[in-house]
Amino acid sequence: MPDAHLIGADKPPALADFAAVWRSEDAAGAVKIIPPGPDISAVGIASNLIAVDPQMCKGDFAAARFRIDIDDRAVFSAVLSCSETNQRRITEYFIAPRRQGGFVVFAVIRSKGVGEIPDFDRRKLDGLSRAAIQAVESQG
Repeated sequence: MPDAHLIGADKPPALADFAAVWRSEDAAGAVKIIPPGPDISAVGIASNLIAVDPQMCKGDFAAARFRIDIDDRAVFSAVLSCSETNQRRITEYFIAPRRQGGFVVFAVIRSKGVGEIPDFDRRKLDGLSRAAIQAVESQG
């Protein structure tokens, strides 16, 4: 995202509780850390993200949750689609385990006119999942 820049105000509603939020011409994204806890799991985080977005969508909503194994690490993904009044919003979440415990959640949101955003491409999600693992591993 060559034109991406960090934003502090006017966060998209789906990213309101994320610490670092960015916006580019074509997308918005964010990252947040979920600390370790006895009831914290990647599947639970993905499920919670899926449960929140339908409340913001006033039109047609669809979601998928799945696991992608990359080397010896698992990244859970949640892909959400909301179509309402000639607008389509695709939100992709990636939940990666941290070496220190807990998880890092990455989010990417794209919003365009209906038909302008293709359905999610599994190969693209695999690439973004690999990027999430690389980002988490680079933190030491």
